[in-house]
Amino acid sequence: MSKPKILIIDDEEAVRDTLENTLRREGYELFFAENGKEGLSVFKEVSPILVILDLKMPVMDGFEFLEEIQIKPTDHFSVTVLTGHGDHDEIRKSYALGVNTFVRKPYDFVELRCMVNRSIEMKRLELQQRQLIQADKMSTIGVMAAGVAHELNNPLSIAIGDIHLVTRDIHDLLGYINYLSKITLPSDVSEEVEKLRKEIDLPYIIGSIENKLSRCKDAAERAKEIVRRLKEFSHLDQGELVAVDINKGIESTLQIIPKDIKQEIEITTELAPLPEIPCYGRQINQVFLNIIVNACHAMESGGVLKIETSADNNYVYIKFRDNGPGIPEDKIKNIFDPFFTTKKLGIGTGLGLFISYSIVEKHGGSIVVENNYDKGVTFTIRLPKVMDI
Repeated sequence: MSKPKILIIDDEEAVRDTLENTLRREGYELFFAENGKEGLSVFKEVSPILVILDLKMPVMDGFEFLEEIQIKPTDHFSVTVLTGHGDHDEIRKSYALGVNTFVRKPYDFVELRCMVNRSIEMKRLELQQRQLIQADKMSTIGVMAAGVAHELNNPLSIAIGDIHLVTRDIHDLLGYINYLSKITLPSDVSEEVEKLRKEIDLPYIIGSIENKLSRCKDAAERAKEIVRRLKEFSHLDQGELVAVDINKGIESTLQIIPKDIKQEIEITTELAPLPEIPCYGRQINQVFLNIIVNACHAMESGGVLKIETSADNNYVYIKFRDNGPGIPEDKIKNIFDPFFTTKKLGIGTGLGLFISYSIVEKHGGSIVVENNYDKGVTFTIRLPKVMDI
C-alpha cells in the first residue's frame, strides 16, 4: 500500500521542519510549500489526502488557497488549518471554506499526530465506503445488463430488419407513383387526380415518410449500440491478462481516434517511463478511448487535451486533463452512473464512463474525475503494478 501523502503549506521553515520530524516517523509521504501559490502547484501535482495549511503567508495566503481549491464533501482530501493567528471570524471563514479541523500554534505534538492520523483514517474510510457502494451497484447492474441485452437483442434485430425492408418497399412504391404521374390521363380523370394530390399534399407525405423512416433507423441503431455496450459490460471477464505498456496503449489509442472527432482538438502527451503492468489490454485501451472521445465531444469549439503518465512504488497513474467547459458540480457525482450523460441528445449512450469505471475497478484500480481549478476536467486513473487475481 502506498504511503498517505500530506502537503504542508507554511512560510516558516522552523514549522515545516518540526512537522517533518513529527510526522515522518508515522510513515507518511510529506511535501512542502512556503506559500499558497507554491502549495497550489504542489497540490495539483501530488494529490495529497491531507493538507496542513497556515493562514498568514506572503504571495498567496491560506484563505486564497482555500478559495482556489473549492473544497467539496466528495473530495479525496481534507484540510487542517494550523496557525498562530485566527480570531473567531477567521475560524468561521475557514470552516465555511471547507476546512476539516483548526489547530492553533503552539500545538501539542501528541495531539497533532493523533489529529492527523484520525483525519487521514476518516477520509480513507469515507473513500472506501464510497467505492464499496459503487462496486455493489456495478455488480447488481452487471447481472441486469446481461439479462436486458439478451432480451432486447432478438426483437431489436427484427425491428432493424423490418425498417430496412419497409424502406426498400416505400422506395419501390414511390417509384411506382412517380411513374403513374407521367402517364397522360383523360382530362376529367387528370383533374380528379390533381385535386386528390393537392388535398393529401403528396409531396409532404413523401418527405414525411422518408424523414420518419430515417428517424426510426437512427433510433434503432442507437438502441442496438446500447445493447452492444450492455453485452460488452456483462462480459468484462473476456480477454487475456498480460503485461502491458500503458504508454504504448495510449499511443495506439490516439491513432484510431476518428479525425472528425479530434480535428479542432490539440492533444499533447507527457508520458513518463513506466514498467509494464498486468492488464486486460483491450479493455484498458477502451477506457482510454472513452475518456479521450468524451473530452473531444466536450470541447466542441476546440481546446487542448493533455495526457500524462507517472508512477510511484505501487501504482501507475494516467491523467487526462482538458480545458473544456467542465462538469456542473451537481452532476459530477453521477458521471459514472449508467445512461447518465451531459452530451447533447443523440450523442453517446451514457455507458462509456460507466463501463470504464467497471474495467478500472476490475483491475484493482480507481478512476476519479474533478473539475480543474482554472478550466476543464481531469480524469485520473490509478492502476496497480501488481494485480491480485
